[in-house]
Amino acid sequence: MKRLKENKILRGGYHFFRMLIDDVEGQVQNFLDSGEDYREKGVLPPVLDVEPTNEEWKRIAFLSQNRLAIVKRMQKWLSLVEAKTGKRPIIYTSKHIWDNILKAPTGFSHYPLWVANYTEGSKPTMPSGWANYGTARKGTLKLSPPSRVLEDLEKDYRMMEAMFFRERPTWSQILQGIAEFEKEFNE
Repeated sequence: MKRLKENKILRGGYHFFRMLIDDVEGQVQNFLDSGEDYREKGVLPPVLDVEPTNEEWKRIAFLSQNRLAIVKRMQKWLSLVEAKTGKRPIIYTSKHIWDNILKAPTGFSHYPLWVANYTEGSKPTMPSGWANYGTARKGTLKLSPPSRVLEDLEKDYRMMEAMFFRERPTWSQILQGIAEFEKEFNE
């Protein structure tokens, strides 16, 4: 993380939540022991990855039966981490896990959502509870980044080039796609 900071690259932590471990405080402490100061500029919000581990997948029926206890542990982790870091964590999960295994728990929509979407489809499927179409208003969606951060975002994008498994879109194609979607949605 030190080299990322020195090179002014955004950074942050990601916690793979252990659904069957009761010791939430231990999981929080393990996450915080990375030494990252979440109050510093350039540090992304913490991320809670809500997916079963390989071992937990083998006990999927047990997970479903104990979903209320899992949801309480998730709420506790999110609250503790937000209190200790000063940043609201992001929840990373898929529609299948959120809706089918955890049975679409409520009370999480104020957390930002990062959708795990393992399909070739063009649009991710949203877990229940985040998309609020009743309050969505045309003309209010803003996705295009402000011009003051475009250069830094482009640098970060270029540095990720080796992570692509297929031909990557150009930076201008990405910005054009964002602008087109924003315009189409807001009309």
